[in-house]
Amino acid sequence: MFEGKFENNADVPDSLLEANQTVFIPENTANEVESQPDLQERNPDKKPFIEPLKTNRFFLIRVLYHILRSIWIVAMIVGGFIAWLIALLFI
Repeated sequence: MFEGKFENNADVPDSLLEANQTVFIPENTANEVESQPDLQERNPDKKPFIEPLKTNRFFLIRVLYHILRSIWIVAMIVGGFIAWLIALLFI
């Protein structure tokens, strides 16, 4: 069920030792840190999905990009203002 090992009683709290309980410490403890993927490994030349629409050769697509970007910016401003108001209520 669990993979781990029994350790000596050096790191065990006194309350457990007084009750004569056996302590099981898993192998993946704080001593071992799993490596997390590095965010810098991404390809810096790869553009986001919407970025090529800004310089598309079709005028209608460029206009659509600017409209969608403007709507997104307004939505983020309104959302940030609402979050700020909620934060003010909990001060």
